Amino acid sequence: MTITSQYTYEDMDKIRIHKHAKALIIFVLSAQSALSQAGLSPALEEIIVTAERRSENVQEVPISISTVSAEQIENQKIMNIFDISSQVPNLQVIAPNGNSIPMFSIRGVSALEYSATQSSPIALYVDEVYKGLPAFTSLQVFDVERVEVLRGPQGTLYGKNTTGGAINFHTKTADPGEGVSGYITGGYGNYDRREVSGAVNIPLVDDVFGARVAFTSTRVDGVVDNKYPDQDDQSSIDDWAGRVSLRWTPSETLDVVLRATSSKSAPKGYDVYANNIAPGGIAFTGYNREGLSYADSESDHPGSQDIRNRSGSLNVRWDVSDNLSLASVTSYDDGKWFTDADDDGSPYDLLRIIQDSDAKAWTQDLRLASNSAGSFNWLIGAFFYTDKVESTFDSRFFYSFASEEYSCFDDFFTGCIYSNEMRQDRDTYAAYAQGNWELNEKVSLTAGIRYTKDKIKLPYYRANLGFLDVATGVEYLDVEPIFTEPPIDNADESNVSGKLGIEYQMNDLTMIYASVSNGFRGGAFPGQIQFGAQEITYAKPEDVYALETGFKNESENNTVRTNAALFYYEYRNQQYTDIQDTLGQIFTNAKKSWVYGGELELIARPVAELELHAGVGYTKAEYEDASLKGVDLNGNTLLISPEWTISGGIDWRIASNSLGDLSLHTNSSYTSKTYFDAFNTNRISQGGYVLHDAQLSFETAAVPVRISAWIKNITDEKYGTYKLSLQEFLNMDYMHRGRPREYGVEISYTF
Repeated sequence: MTITSQYTYEDMDKIRIHKHAKALIIFVLSAQSALSQAGLSPALEEIIVTAERRSENVQEVPISISTVSAEQIENQKIMNIFDISSQVPNLQVIAPNGNSIPMFSIRGVSALEYSATQSSPIALYVDEVYKGLPAFTSLQVFDVERVEVLRGPQGTLYGKNTTGGAINFHTKTADPGEGVSGYITGGYGNYDRREVSGAVNIPLVDDVFGARVAFTSTRVDGVVDNKYPDQDDQSSIDDWAGRVSLRWTPSETLDVVLRATSSKSAPKGYDVYANNIAPGGIAFTGYNREGLSYADSESDHPGSQDIRNRSGSLNVRWDVSDNLSLASVTSYDDGKWFTDADDDGSPYDLLRIIQDSDAKAWTQDLRLASNSAGSFNWLIGAFFYTDKVESTFDSRFFYSFASEEYSCFDDFFTGCIYSNEMRQDRDTYAAYAQGNWELNEKVSLTAGIRYTKDKIKLPYYRANLGFLDVATGVEYLDVEPIFTEPPIDNADESNVSGKLGIEYQMNDLTMIYASVSNGFRGGAFPGQIQFGAQEITYAKPEDVYALETGFKNESENNTVRTNAALFYYEYRNQQYTDIQDTLGQIFTNAKKSWVYGGELELIARPVAELELHAGVGYTKAEYEDASLKGVDLNGNTLLISPEWTISGGIDWRIASNSLGDLSLHTNSSYTSKTYFDAFNTNRISQGGYVLHDAQLSFETAAVPVRISAWIKNITDEKYGTYKLSLQEFLNMDYMHRGRPREYGVEISYTF
């Protein structure tokens, strides 16, 4: 099969993208054109996924899906959830709350939110357990079998109804029939990086009952040098996590897995870079970072984070008969998220925010599926999810300007503490069904439907005004109530979503598909109120109506795999937070937007020693009917929706002899210009940038030892993971810096 591209190499010079991105596009097009026609060997490995709640070859699943295997995670030195985006077209991960709480965007569907109460339009799952609040999403990537990224609405099949897609982490579990086995890995790198991880599989009853214990720990000194006397450097890493899984397989028809996980992320130094400082300095203090480099700060209070998770889950698979199977997923999550941030990034005490939340969630997903050899198979299910979050949010303003002569009650800002505390309870009930009909050997139809019921309650929500007593240095938090009862305290929404799809198997190597579907995201309340009950608004539910078509192809000798998809979305009532000039926050909707684009992914193995991978994502996303603060947003680009995401790399076994194998693994990724506000303010956008990573590994032949040297962000690219305008308030822009060049060595022993 010959594949042609929309663009020629000459066209690349006409596209306004980063010069390194042009090289990546040319690599993709060259590899696609040459390798798809070559007679190559050996074959690529089959990839099995459970994207549609069945174990299937990824090439047979009629949706746009990308996978990241355990081998890729090891070879590409994927250290955290943010690194996943460098492997997946049209996926972005940003960090508006620092580097520990990720926020996702897939194909322009995103949510830029700051509070502890909101759920993402991109569902995050770990071993099929839905992680519905920010306190549950600070994940360490360890002992993972694979990651699946599903693009498009998940309105008929997946646990939680979502508008943008799903990211599924599948961890390794116990194997009672394997015997004692495992690994231990230790490493050291710059910024005094110290890391260790490992796992052990223990058969307790042969072929019937076993356990697996896995752990990870990483500590890295701050990468931002804080010049303020006697204060910590910023943007450090202090992570650990552990997981125990027990697996019981009393027969071939029953498989029961019980998991318990605990983790902690406690970086010192909440990094805020004061960018685009206007004349007069930050808050007109005259301070403008003079004498500091990009990697320096001068923060009087570097801040910290402390995020802790505990979770337990029970996954049951029971083959009721040869043609019928039952699956159950039951889970509990407990998460705590604390942030103490110096948000002015200066040696003055101007804006300090402390957020503390405690969240709990319970999930039950029950599915019954057929497994018939006939032409029709079906799946029906019921889903229940409930979470409760208690949160406090305190903002301290202009302490450095406060005095005995001029304080909070003179202007209601200087030396003031605005605080709120609230509790939110949410329940989701859903029933869903999906069927697949094989009309003949080549044509199949898929139809699905889902009913969703969402309920939200605010049992309490109150805010208070406090102040700093300059004479004594004592803070008084609850001096005067701002409000004690919210104007809105509950919401109740329901939705019916569906999907219709067709799949055509052209031959044994090529499948094409098309579908129409929609997804639903329930309404929401804001979780961070600064100044008054008028900020408590209700954002209506959002919907995405999607058209998608694609093809999946493997070369005749299975050495080249090419997947592509095109999509068009109508995006209604996108929810997002509008930051007011005074730092007040209004949760609102963009009435209507449209999004279109596509993805192309290529994997090829021209010879046994070399594997190539490449991907291109294109997204065009614009507001069609939206306004904010009286400004017409129509034609503006949606938040966190870069037009281009491009990646490419190699896995190359350079040499193999009696001593062992020497391998090189590389990955380069490009992200085009990204906007962080609906006004598309250039000053706080992030221009296109390229990141290059590499790892060189030697696996010894005498003993199962692997020694690796790795480097991330080879060119030390300087980029922002999030930006926000604070010009009206602090005469500056707020920004989080991306990680600088990091490198290290590690050694791993397998037994």
